Amino acid sequence: MTEPGPPRGTAPKFVEVESSQLWSAYLTRVRALTKALAASQRQDIEAEVRAHLLESMLDGSGSESERLQSAQQRLGEPEDYVPGWVAERLSFSADPALVLRSRWQLMRLDFARGFVGLLRSCAFGFGHMLVFYSFALVILKLIYPENVGLFELPNGFPMLGFVDVAGAKEYLGWALVPLLLVIGSALFWAMNRTAPTRPRQSGN
Repeated sequence: MTEPGPPRGTAPKFVEVESSQLWSAYLTRVRALTKALAASQRQDIEAEVRAHLLESMLDGSGSESERLQSAQQRLGEPEDYVPGWVAERLSFSADPALVLRSRWQLMRLDFARGFVGLLRSCAFGFGHMLVFYSFALVILKLIYPENVGLFELPNGFPMLGFVDVAGAKEYLGWALVPLLLVIGSALFWAMNRTAPTRPRQSGN
């Protein structure tokens, strides 16, 4: 178990060596991305990340290292969100060059986030469609057992779904039902497990 709320800059007291290594590696990446900021701002960002990881670990299940890995996956890669925090803080700098650079960086990050978000939404939409299709086929198999399954059409083309073509050869039979249930459940679990969450940005 971890002990939440350690002093700023120190690591929690982990039981597993792997947990300490995962924690140190993640925070090292965060620190590398905040070098352009003042010490107090770097500490604020690190404290926000640490707090989110610890809170997420308390809500997880499994071994200590597994809960930490899940927390890091839900938070996301530091390279995806820390540069935005850094750019926002630099925008309040008294140096005009830093302000212009930070504004340009924010514009680039906003465009990149929008594009990545669009790709992620498409991927998750397609994944949910596959989950729905898997469970729908299970129901249709129970209603139309002779017409639903994995078929080889007379022209040699494979097809998974509802088929009403003379000469089509079915494979798997009723074994398709548990297979689709496993695939659909695994996809649903994987999408929910990998869906990232973002911590609220700490104050300036």
